[in-house]
Amino acid sequence: MQNINLHRLMSKLSTRPEVRTADIVSWEDIIKTVMRNGTVVAIGVQDEYPTVALYTIYASDEDYRHKEPLSEGLHYDFEDDHDYKNGVEAIIKEAC
Repeated sequence: MQNINLHRLMSKLSTRPEVRTADIVSWEDIIKTVMRNGTVVAIGVQDEYPTVALYTIYASDEDYRHKEPLSEGLHYDFEDDHDYKNGVEAIIKEAC
C-alpha cells in the first residue's frame, strides 16, 4: 500500500453507521471522528510511518477539546489493507 490518504480514510469512516461525523482538522492534520456513542477518535499519520494510522480515543468532545484522552498511543498498520476496510473496523471496534 502507498501512504494513507486521509481523505479516503475519512470517506470510509463516514459510511459506517457507528460514526456520526468524520472531518479533517486541517491545522492538526488529523481526522476527528465523532462516534454515535459520543466518543471521539483523533486519527493521524506520522511522516516516518506513512502506512500506520495513530489514533487517540476521547470519552467526549469536551475531553477532546481539553486533550484529556481515554486511550492514547493506539495504531493500525494499513500496509496490507488496501481498501481500508479492516483498519476502519478495528478503529471503530476500539472506540465503541
